Order: sequence, then C-alpha cells, then structure tokens
Amino acid sequence: MVAVLLVQSRCRKETNERPVVSIPQPAAGYSLTVPDTLIVQVHVRDDRSVESVWFALTDENGVPIAPPAVRSVGQASGEVYAELPVTAASTPG
Repeated sequence: MVAVLLVQSRCRKETNERPVVSIPQPAAGYSLTVPDTLIVQVHVRDDRSVESVWFALTDENGVPIAPPAVRSVGQASGEVYAELPVTAASTPG
C-alpha cells in the first residue's frame, strides 16, 4: 500500500501566492505498520498570517486511511504537529 500525506494551509491574503510549507517529519520513505499512529511535523511561513494547517492521509486512490486533522497557526510562521491514527489499511476496490 502506498500512502499519501496531504498538507494544506489556509491564510488570509489577496494574492495567489501560497505559504511555504515543509514537512520534516515523517522523512521520505517512512513506513509504518497498521495499526499505528503517524506523527507529522510541519513548518509553515507566509508574508501574512497563516490561519491553519489541514492534514489528510490517503491511499494512492485518494481514499482516507486516517481521520483528517486541522491545527491552528494564527501567525505568519509556525511549527505544527498532528497525530494521525492509522487503524486499517484501505482495501483494493
């Protein structure tokens, strides 16, 4: 199974420029067994305030394999963490 971590940030601005997001954890190639908890660390920065960061873990078909999480930032830069419990792998459809 291939899992895809999606991270999306939300900010208030009137330009189309997106915030800069980096994901130091988990590292590329990280693997886990099911059940487990995926701990995600994200650094986000912008020239204006970043409201929140949204996390989702899906399989290669976009099917969620863990509940989504939203974390508030409320400033121009910050570091946020999310714990995504993975209780079951998706089944081929």
